[in-house]
Amino acid sequence: RTSAFGGGVGCGCMEGAEPLLARGSFLVEGNDLLHRTLPDGIATYPSPSLGDRKIDGSSVPWGSVVQGVHLGNGWLELENKTYLPMRIRGMRAVREMADDRMSPMSPDGSPCDDGIAQHDRGSSWNALAGQTRNEYAPLPLTEESTMDLSTTSNHTVLDVKPESISEPKVESKLEAAKLELMSEPKPEPMSFVEESAGPVPVEIAVPPTPSALKGRAEGESLDVLQFSAPIYFVEESEGKLRIDIMRMGSCKGKCSARWETEDGSAEAGFSYHAASGEVNFDDGQHLAAIEVYIIKNDAWAATLEFKLRLSQPGNCELGLFLKMCRVKLIDGDFFPTNKYGDLIKQGSHGIASIPQFSLILEFIKMNMTIPGVMWKSAATVLFDQMNNLYLYFTLHVTVYFTDVLFADHPKSVSFVPGLETSLLVPSSRNQTAVLLGILYVLPMVLLHMWDYAKIGLDLAGTVRNHLRANLFRKYLNYNEVARSQVEASDMQAAIMEDTREASEAYTRLLEMFRLAGRLAIVLAFTFSENPGSAMTLLLMPMLMLGWVRIRGAVYLDACNTEGELQLQVVKFVHRTCESYTIIAEYMQRPQTNELFYKTLIAATKKGRIPKEQIETNNKYFPKWLGPLFVGIYIATTAERVVDRTVTIGTFMATVSVLRSIAGDFGDIYKVLMRYNVLYAPVVTLVDLFNRPTDVREGKEVNRARRVLTKAERAQAAGNVGSVTDDCIPIKLVDMTLRWRPDHEPEFSNLSISVPQGTCVAVMSNETGGGRSTLLKLIGQKFQPTSGSIFIPTHLRVLHVSQHPLMIDGPVYNNLVFGARDCPRERVYQILEDMEMMLSLENVKTQDPDEVDEVGEVDEFGETPVDRWQNSFPYSELAKIHLARAFIMSPEVCVLQRPLCHFSASHTTSMVMQIIMSMVKGRGVRLPLESLHRRRPRTCFLTVEEDWQAQMADEIWTLGKHHIQVTKLQHS
Repeated sequence: RTSAFGGGVGCGCMEGAEPLLARGSFLVEGNDLLHRTLPDGIATYPSPSLGDRKIDGSSVPWGSVVQGVHLGNGWLELENKTYLPMRIRGMRAVREMADDRMSPMSPDGSPCDDGIAQHDRGSSWNALAGQTRNEYAPLPLTEESTMDLSTTSNHTVLDVKPESISEPKVESKLEAAKLELMSEPKPEPMSFVEESAGPVPVEIAVPPTPSALKGRAEGESLDVLQFSAPIYFVEESEGKLRIDIMRMGSCKGKCSARWETEDGSAEAGFSYHAASGEVNFDDGQHLAAIEVYIIKNDAWAATLEFKLRLSQPGNCELGLFLKMCRVKLIDGDFFPTNKYGDLIKQGSHGIASIPQFSLILEFIKMNMTIPGVMWKSAATVLFDQMNNLYLYFTLHVTVYFTDVLFADHPKSVSFVPGLETSLLVPSSRNQTAVLLGILYVLPMVLLHMWDYAKIGLDLAGTVRNHLRANLFRKYLNYNEVARSQVEASDMQAAIMEDTREASEAYTRLLEMFRLAGRLAIVLAFTFSENPGSAMTLLLMPMLMLGWVRIRGAVYLDACNTEGELQLQVVKFVHRTCESYTIIAEYMQRPQTNELFYKTLIAATKKGRIPKEQIETNNKYFPKWLGPLFVGIYIATTAERVVDRTVTIGTFMATVSVLRSIAGDFGDIYKVLMRYNVLYAPVVTLVDLFNRPTDVREGKEVNRARRVLTKAERAQAAGNVGSVTDDCIPIKLVDMTLRWRPDHEPEFSNLSISVPQGTCVAVMSNETGGGRSTLLKLIGQKFQPTSGSIFIPTHLRVLHVSQHPLMIDGPVYNNLVFGARDCPRERVYQILEDMEMMLSLENVKTQDPDEVDEVGEVDEFGETPVDRWQNSFPYSELAKIHLARAFIMSPEVCVLQRPLCHFSASHTTSMVMQIIMSMVKGRGVRLPLESLHRRRPRTCFLTVEEDWQAQMADEIWTLGKHHIQVTKLQHS
């Protein structure tokens, strides 16, 4: 199938066909319009090169039959080495004759009925080449128009100009360089515009067909090895995954390649067993399989991924894209553990019924399974005891000062149980004091070093980042229902705040170990030095626990109330930002400000102030305990100090201990109260982490498609003798879609197929006819209620939404979002083809690796990302949205109303021609050398007008129970 672009690519099974360079008989016919404007016939040219634009003075009369070679690029080489254009002004002027009937040939090589040339149904497409920037409708061909036809070896530029406009002049080195490049074997695009309103030829280069490529050097192409799908799914409980590697081509001879696994979010040894090896194909073999073993464990994790990669091909080539595939590992465990799985299945109500302490305990257990947390926790618990050892030392030093160092009659003090110590330096109080001072200071060096090292361990950050990464990954895998139920503000608050607070639940537990060790030391000291104070020390924790039990629930309710009110403020701001345009246009900004202020006041009066009042009362309880028990101890123990039953050193040390214990109980109280508060974010995370995802549904669809793809490939191999993957059609089989069981179906039992390498324009005779829904189904946005949509698994599918979507980052990063390794020159070429001068200028001056720094704002409060997105016109953003898809170059591209953003017919037709170029050339601006490794490109799109649909290969007109198909033939 050829086109106005100078050639085309059909089904891959044509690779064995004869090349286009074939000698034959051709009829010089034209139509009435061409006969009137060119009465003598068609002028011949000395060369098909753009540099030889002048005619050589001779012509071929109308109705003549000539012998020549169709070069496959829009030119006919005659026997006298002159050249005839096959088309003029988008209309066929020379037609190949059938040898047996000497009748005009149709584009597929079959004689036309009754020897009459079929009308070119793509004439509106071909006429678009003559549009100008001033004329938004296709130019009518008039007698006042003259023909200017320029060619290169691989594409054709058709330019229709009024006689009054002179030949374009090359006025810059850039244009001269472009003209020079056009005569090279691998031409670059050229599009020139005169200062006056002149014609703007739209030119898209399309490489020859695979058969023409093979005809140029028969046998050069090697078979292609690649994975059979870009992604595979496996349940953790399945134990192993079978992965198919497919061979495309003649399947003659033997070939091989190396394969190996590669870590992603899933790590070898923890989630799967690392593996590598060599896959070998025998003569005629078109499919092989490898196995990767999965590790079953009870540790929870969100959906994880790892990769497989092919390398070192032997007697073959690797696929351009599917030389690497991803494996999604589905974890069937509940968050945080499986203990309360039955309750978690019930949703929010079941989660709320889980006992508070038990849920937090399970959450802590889950944290222990995070890589690195176990040894960091052990190190933290161990080295935190250095603070307690230092406390033990200082308590005995306090006694040592009064009872030994400064006593008239020094006694012995037991620093270490069972070992009595008097002066550290015998007979020298001064030297003992110096040594004691040094021992008092030296531990601070170790304590400082440990606290500094603990920051580097970042235990809390390890837990927090693990929760954030998994929650973010979980959200990306939500199904449509789960995603619709979770607002963006809720997810933002959960990722930034709830994960931070929940991670504290674990680190606070380790803090409890330190405090418990501290209490053990001071209690042991007090019991050993002053057993009479034991009752006082036992009474303090009993009072503390009672207070926590009474006030904990009150504080938790206050925290929940404040959190809900603060979340309402966040949601109000979020919704206002999303709805700003309608608020401004309907002049509701003052009313919105008033509502926001009322929301703030409510959050303050009903949330923050009551919570802070409760916090203040709770905070003062341990502060009261210290002075109260110190006062009681002084009153009850002073008499024993006076009668020397208790030494002054022991008395002073006990007072210090009581004050210390009160402070320690205050810290413990804060931790316990904090655990009450942490229950709410843990519950939120349990709810979000256990919402349904689409990975299991994706697994079922993926495996069903893989089975069908195997069957189709086996059938193709049996019919042809070699696997012709490009001939496997895309099918809708008995597809039915119901939004609800009690509703009428959107579609009912639709069945249709389309060959790969086809552009399908989807239309409907009525508003709401389901065009967008059908494209979303084909684009795998969701699945049909019953039936199936079959797309071979080795084809990548891209759904492009109607509305332009941008990511934060430079223009270049937006363009290559789906193909980050795309050469910059190819990006430039596509931008030139789409006349995206603003974007082209931006990307040529923008470092593609540049990352905008957070907080880098100008005097207007805008970042560099904001500036280009706010300064570019809407039509340029729409072009970026489409160019991103052309750069990615998926095998199946689904475009939702790609032409609705452009009012000018010139731009609309240009975009449509690039879409057709992608389909016919197996991608836009991709190198000729990789043509045989690329699969056909299929495009489904919705159009705005009938003439746009006429440029496609097929038109689907939708009905509820059927699709009317109109097949178009373009020469």
